[in-house]
Amino acid sequence: MPDWLAAIPPLPAVFVTAFVQSLGIPLHSVLVLAPLGVMVGRGELALWQVVIAFITGQTLGDLAAYGLSRGFGPAINRLVPRLYSRRDHPIVKKLLSHGPGPAIFLSYALSLLRPVMNYLAPVLGIPVHVFLGWSLLRNCLFNSMNVLMITGGVGLFIKSPAARPWLLGVLAVGLMVAGWQWWRSRQTAYDPHIAASNMPDGKTDATRP
Repeated sequence: MPDWLAAIPPLPAVFVTAFVQSLGIPLHSVLVLAPLGVMVGRGELALWQVVIAFITGQTLGDLAAYGLSRGFGPAINRLVPRLYSRRDHPIVKKLLSHGPGPAIFLSYALSLLRPVMNYLAPVLGIPVHVFLGWSLLRNCLFNSMNVLMITGGVGLFIKSPAARPWLLGVLAVGLMVAGWQWWRSRQTAYDPHIAASNMPDGKTDATRP
């Protein structure tokens, strides 16, 4: 591991990465979770510590995005005018047809949609306790799986050469799933023909000067 990477405190790095992901900043967790797998494989770090740090970071990041949207929705809409327009997208509507809680939970399957739902939740009238409960459940399940597959997989790759062919197969499947997630997330692209009522300031891109 490079000296500069080893100098970064591992658990705060996991927390910060997870937190900013929840805000919609495109920082991929693999960049942190994979190198930490080397530390886990060497016995320098416990896997459960990475899991807790990641879940905590994403849950608090989800709550921060919810609070920012609730308090500064119009300002966010001016900065990112396409964000709130996705409320009326067919995929979002399909998720919401299962109820607000399951919509928050299932949005993890579409990686680019998960932070969008964090900002949409207060606009949709989802109470903060409902949002936080489903967010925590979502993060405990899916983020634990992410850490186990990425950090745990790299750790096992370092520790057990005999398991490497199986791990490479799992990696190939994971890449295919990630590609599917990305493709499905692209289907939530902005639709210019939306109702102005979907926007916090009552305007669409077409009506905004």
